Amino acid sequence: PLKAVLVWTDPPGVIRTASDSTPELVNDLDLRMTTPTGDVHFGNEAIHRGQRDRINNVEMITIDAPATGSYTVSVDATTIASGPRQSYALVIVGDLSATPQEQGKRRAVRH
Repeated sequence: PLKAVLVWTDPPGVIRTASDSTPELVNDLDLRMTTPTGDVHFGNEAIHRGQRDRINNVEMITIDAPATGSYTVSVDATTIASGPRQSYALVIVGDLSATPQEQGKRRAVRH
């Protein structure tokens, strides 16, 4: 299986009354994976197929039988309402390999 997990610590949100159960992320990040065939998967699709997750600060994509080929994994910032940046952790596990050409496409940025 191929699995990608995104997690971040979200800043404190708006204080709500006990009767208001509206979930709210202050900084909303989205995990997205594109398969070699062009299919797009979003984090936590098991909860809401084909839609981005708007309520959780932990998102996961699992492909039980991934096809051979290049996968693109990205983290998009839908909303950054607190601070100029949002730190996060991204873990990808599976039977992974890289060719020399693919290594040039990878990058890691630390802010």
